[in-house]
Amino acid sequence: MLSSISTSLFSHVHHHHHTDFQLVPFSLLLALLSLIILVSYCLNLSLLPKLSTKRHAALPPGPGHSLGFPFLGNFFLLGHSPHVSLRLLAKKFGPIMYLHLGQIPCVVVSSADMVRACFKENDQAFAGRPHYAYGKHLMYNCKGIGFAQYGPRWIHMRKICTSQLFSAKSFESFSHARAQEISSMVRSIWVAYQKQEQVNVSQMVFAMAANNISNMVMGERIVEWTSTLTPKAQEFKQMIKDFFWLVGVLNLGDHIPFLRPFDLQGYEKKMKQLHKKLDAFWDEKIQEHCRSKCSKGGHFLDFLISFTASTTPEAERLSLDDIKGALIVGSLYAFALITFSVCYFLLQFLSLDHYCMFCLGPLCSRNRYDIRCCLMGDE
Repeated sequence: MLSSISTSLFSHVHHHHHTDFQLVPFSLLLALLSLIILVSYCLNLSLLPKLSTKRHAALPPGPGHSLGFPFLGNFFLLGHSPHVSLRLLAKKFGPIMYLHLGQIPCVVVSSADMVRACFKENDQAFAGRPHYAYGKHLMYNCKGIGFAQYGPRWIHMRKICTSQLFSAKSFESFSHARAQEISSMVRSIWVAYQKQEQVNVSQMVFAMAANNISNMVMGERIVEWTSTLTPKAQEFKQMIKDFFWLVGVLNLGDHIPFLRPFDLQGYEKKMKQLHKKLDAFWDEKIQEHCRSKCSKGGHFLDFLISFTASTTPEAERLSLDDIKGALIVGSLYAFALITFSVCYFLLQFLSLDHYCMFCLGPLCSRNRYDIRCCLMGDE
């Protein structure tokens, strides 16, 4: 009797409100989500610290133990200037502190002694890398040494890069090519001065750095010294800018994993688009070197290709993705280092008034003989 009444009542309600059912779920889900967030926040503030005292006993002090919103963690403490906020937190909690960035637990060190303890005395314990979206999409699933996990493969790749690209011997062997590029840059500045044209310092530094790195990595110049960048050089410059921008952005999906499939900020979509461009660029360069019969194997790319031979031991054999990952780390990061060094030198140069008056005075007074002696020698 009771079951029949309840069945008929349910069918009656379902029949009359079937048309309104499509309007209910969103408001119900919103209310349910708000309730879950409220309960989680209360648990985070009261119950969880008591239940996990033993687990937290081995962790450094910091706001990651109790403060923090559900899913967001301690993001709200960073504000618009994270470096300033972290300095203030370090004054409160000490040189090593624990916090949550989203759902990812983090340990922040802010003193030279702590940095030395982490990366010199316990370097292997901290040698791992988190699997972020840029490592997956831009670094061929974390193939480069800057993003790969510590292990035999990482040690092998680091040995190749340090011996063939970042060693003093390799750096010295390309000194003549670097001198040529610097001379070309100075000559372009001199030509622009003769024509009373403005000098785009950013473009000059980019061309010099790009040609220096491409000479070391591939044995060719990638940018021609012209008044304006060619479309191909402009595209390459934009790829480099996009790469460093996407590596530095704060992607919510990296810190709140359940948001990653939605790509709310659109960063992963841009990473995939940039990956296609970089992949096509490196494919073209690798194929050119493989087809070239006059290559003497004296450049970094030639050395990497030699490890793809079937006679190479399995533990040392490199795949195409390994080569591309090494090229990205070796070229783009060296490019950033050279660009930063040149810009730092220019800033230091401009901050010294007497050097500016000595070297830039000829430009103002149009003393061509002095400017030629200062910048170009006898040429």
